[in-house]
Formats: sequence, C-alpha cells, structure tokens
Amino acid sequence: MFAGFAAADITPAIGGPLNGFIARYQPASGVDIPLLARVLVLQDGNLRAAVVGLDTLGLADETAESLALTVSQIAGTKAENVVIATSHTHSGPMAAPLRGIGPADAVYLAMLKRQVSAAAQQALKALEPVAVKWSVASVFLGMNRRQFVPGQGVVLGMNPDAPTDRATRVLLFEGQQAKTVLFEHACHPYCLGPQHTLLSPDFWGHAGAELTQAGFNCVYLNGCSGDIRPIRAFEGPQAAKDEGRRLGRGILQSLATAKELDNPTLAVASERLGLKCQPLPPLAELQAQIEAADRTVRAEDRVDPIVGQRVKNAFTLWLDDLRRIMGEKHGQPTREPRPELPPELPPELPPVPARVTVLKVGPVAIVTLPGEIFYETGQAIAAKIQAPLTMTGAYCHAYVGYVCPAAVYSQGGYEPDESHRFVGWWKLGLDATAVLQRSALECWRQLGGSLR
Repeated sequence: MFAGFAAADITPAIGGPLNGFIARYQPASGVDIPLLARVLVLQDGNLRAAVVGLDTLGLADETAESLALTVSQIAGTKAENVVIATSHTHSGPMAAPLRGIGPADAVYLAMLKRQVSAAAQQALKALEPVAVKWSVASVFLGMNRRQFVPGQGVVLGMNPDAPTDRATRVLLFEGQQAKTVLFEHACHPYCLGPQHTLLSPDFWGHAGAELTQAGFNCVYLNGCSGDIRPIRAFEGPQAAKDEGRRLGRGILQSLATAKELDNPTLAVASERLGLKCQPLPPLAELQAQIEAADRTVRAEDRVDPIVGQRVKNAFTLWLDDLRRIMGEKHGQPTREPRPELPPELPPELPPVPARVTVLKVGPVAIVTLPGEIFYETGQAIAAKIQAPLTMTGAYCHAYVGYVCPAAVYSQGGYEPDESHRFVGWWKLGLDATAVLQRSALECWRQLGGSLR
C-alpha cells in the first residue's frame, strides 16, 4: 500500500462571522491556531482513495460533492472514493449556511477549494510505500449531554450515566519519508463557546499540533458525537489546548504497542441516499413553535435580547424555507423574502441527500456517515462489523443536521425538536438511523467484509 499526505491553511481573514453558535454575534477577533485542510491519499494497485479533513462546521451537500469531484480528478479516481470529513469546529468560518447566523461564504468556499486542490496535488506527489498499523488509545474528552431535568425534560447538560466514547481509534501509515496518523474519536468540539471569538479548530487542531511536534502528520475523523459534549465545554482556548494535547499524547502512547497489518489491501464502497423526513404537522402547530421557549442556547445567553431575537429570526426563516421548498417540490417556486404560508403545508417533504462511504484497509473498517450521528448509532454499526478495528466517522460529506435514533423523538430535547430550524427542513424519519446503518453494513459486505 502507498500513502501520501499534505496540508494547506484554510484560515479566513479576521473580522468575518463565526459559525456554530447563534448566541455569538461578534465577528472573529483573532486566531487561536490555524485552520487546516488535511489530505491523505491511499493507493493499492490501480485503486486510489482520499480522506480530506477540514476544520469547518460542515458543508452543504452540493459543496461536499463538488469538492470530492475536484479531489478525485486530481487523484485520478472516482468521486465516490473521496471522503470529505469536517471536524465540526464551532469556531470556524461560514463554510455552511446556518439560519440565524448567515449563509455560506462563497468567497471563502472558493479559497477552500483552491487550498484543498493544492493539498491534494502535494499529497499525490508524496505517495510512498507504507506499513499500516493500528491501535486504540485509552483517552477520551467527552460526556453524553442529554440530561433529564424534572420539570424541564431533556436539556443540553451532562449525563454521566449515558453512553460516551471512552477510547480513540488510531490507524498509522508509516513510510520512509513520512508517518501519518488517521484517528477517530466522538466528541463535539466546543471547548471554545459563544463568548469566545477566536478562529480555532478547537481541541482537534491542538491534538494535531501535538502529533506534528512528535513527527507525525494527521487527519482526524469526528466520530458519532451528536449527543456527546466536551467535558470542558465553553472553558475557552486554554481548555481546547489542554484537552487536545492530552488527546495527542494518548494517541502517541498507543502507537508504542500498535499492531501491524499483514500486506493490507484497499477497497472502497459508497452509496448515495435520500433520507426521508417525518410528515409535517398542521401549520398552526409549526407557527406556534416560534413563540415557544427554546432549548438552543444557555440560560446565561438567553437573557441577551439580541440572542433571543436571533433565535426567533432563525425560526421564522425556517418556516419561510419550508414554504419555498414545498412550493418548488410541487412546481410552484416561491422566492419572496417573507412569503405568507399557505393554510396547510403538504405532508411530504423531498428526501434529504446524503452519502455513506466505507473504506476497507486490510481488515480495518473506516465507516463515514453524514450529519450529526448519535454515539449509540456508531456503536451499533461497529458491533455488527467483524474487524479488529472499526472507525465510525460522522460529519462527513453533507451536513444534514441531526440524525436521531427513533426513541429520541419521544424523549424530546434540542436535537429532535429544534435543531432542524437551523439546518435542514424538518425532523428526519424515524428510520433514518436504520437506513444509514443498513447502508454502511451493505457497503462493508460489498467489500468482502464479514458481519457478526
């Protein structure tokens, strides 16, 4: 097997809006550490694949697909053999639209494409024979955040009794010229909170800096962390540095006992999906939600009238977007800035485009999923795949919002009840996680992998 790596700076100019927190309306005031695009190209015989790691919150479907096509043309492979993996940092630029914060920045996206292209070209030139090793680091940064509070229901808090990722999965590509680590861990990256205005990859970038200092390149996959928060959430840049460096040191320690794969081969399978939404409720019910108390922001942020208005504006934009997308679906495009909603909305929304891609490196599985996936979903996939190591990355390809397990909708909370007002159209179907699971397992079977 051959591997090549390169990175490029994708830090935007200071002074632009920051994505990730609707409670943060101040522009970027400086840089914690640079945001990077990291490209790992793999080759086995005539087959090439690439993993592109980006320090962004996410990407719209058309942006991710276009970027994968660009990288595939440079690498001489198919677009479906390219994984676009965003770190989901909440302290990055407007690479994806978020209602209440703003649209995607077209100028930034053009720069992103140029920098990713340059990194892909350099990674291709850096291809060299590698040994492949794997390990598991006993280091973790997060805790389940879906906390039940009597009288309030499920809030964004801390729930030590719920499932949490307690390990980091590591794959090392070791050549004569370079050593590159691909690692996956499930944790939302917001050590920096809405009160912080530095551009930052959060703890992911600091973990990468620790590895770079030790002589390793790296690409990171944020795991299925839709319901996992950092233990040191909102504490600021120093917490991000401390936690990231701790993660990096744990990975380095695990490499001391890494197991080498015997003559590993490479295979890739990918499936393009359309995730169905749940039926829309009556219009009156949707409109009433605009005035209801939100669970999006912290109590200390909610007292700020500007934040309250931003949340309400986001909800209003969401209703406007529902009207537009339903009109387009039924052949009646409506692009007025503030259209009046019809008495009733049709019950069926168009499917949400998504992609699942699975890489097989020897016996190791690398599963990449779209959107914000709950930890238990990734665990269910890993439990079915027969492999010595299974990585389940989320936030890959299109940022489709939260993909909640069916049981979560009856429990309530921010993820199932409110998050779609900021990204997406409406709640994804109760079978959405099952659809992604089936796709991932079928891709693994196509690659000759076995299931438990």
